[in-house]
Amino acid sequence: MTKESIDPNKVYTTQEAADVLGVSEQILVMQLRNGKITGQYIGKGWKILGQNIIDFLKKPQGLIERLAETMLEEESKSDSSNKQSPVENAVQRLLNGSSTSPRYTPEQIDLALKQYKEKKGIT
Repeated sequence: MTKESIDPNKVYTTQEAADVLGVSEQILVMQLRNGKITGQYIGKGWKILGQNIIDFLKKPQGLIERLAETMLEEESKSDSSNKQSPVENAVQRLLNGSSTSPRYTPEQIDLALKQYKEKKGIT
């Protein structure tokens, strides 16, 4: 599922929303508990309205977190034979998108990288 195929009126489970965002269900639940993504805890689990997923993806902060998580994933599987850095790999993955990750524009990624660096104190 891609960002473009999110139905704003559909109610998603945490697993479905995590798949759309390209993060683990555990990360998504943390984001819900911290109020970074709006959802409702109903019965035995969280429910997220599609529009809330779309809104989260539009926020620069959402992209920053996605970028940071992707960079961490790339660093964890990085080996010395790879010519690209984990950051370059992460940016490439975000530019290309996938079945579980939306495609971002270079401008969105540039903004996210800038804000991520500012947040981490990287020049």
